[in-house]
Amino acid sequence: MRTNRIEKIKKMCISAVFIALAFVVTLVFHIKVLFLTFDLKDAVMLIGAMICGPVYAVVMPVITALLEFMSPVSDTGIYGLIMNILSSVAFSLPACLVYNYKKSIKSALLGITTAVFTTTAVMLLANLIVTPYYYHMTVSGVAQMIPTLLLPFNLTKAALNAGFVLLLYKPMIQTLRKAKLVDLSNEKSEEKKSKIRSSVLMSLLALALIAVSLCVFFLVLGGKISFGIK
Repeated sequence: MRTNRIEKIKKMCISAVFIALAFVVTLVFHIKVLFLTFDLKDAVMLIGAMICGPVYAVVMPVITALLEFMSPVSDTGIYGLIMNILSSVAFSLPACLVYNYKKSIKSALLGITTAVFTTTAVMLLANLIVTPYYYHMTVSGVAQMIPTLLLPFNLTKAALNAGFVLLLYKPMIQTLRKAKLVDLSNEKSEEKKSKIRSSVLMSLLALALIAVSLCVFFLVLGGKISFGIK
């Protein structure tokens, strides 16, 4: 009973850390493509959800989106709040559910791949439903932007977040272990069994995803980096 209580407190502390990190990254770095914005908060929250569990894959995105909504960071109002929650939950929850079923490198890759395509599909549907009301456009007008803007943007956004999850998950886990906030014995044994080549391939895959995604953002979509408040 006491052990469960301590674990819950630890998870709340860890989730608070990742919520704070997710909010900070919305302040310091974004890529703007017309009215669309990319930042790394989804990657941060997915790492937190993979540590804490599927419930936090919903809790963290909702709290982070509300913090962003109530701060000067967001200039999109309710529209931004809705789209942020949908995007983050669609990215974090599927990946976390798959990974939570069996914690391994294969399930992590499968979960992250699922997250990329789920997020893309959910956001395209959300754009068709929500965007016409906010930007006073017709549904057909939004639909015309799908092949040239919305599809490549959402797919690239999800892929770039996936790349950073693959790159940052292990260092963040090691940091939390040193702070004695996590004790993931299953993952420790998995890491011991896994070969060095697997880690190298994971890093190469992450760097490839990041490189390709950034090329699409800047060379194809004409994205621009901005810092500070959006």
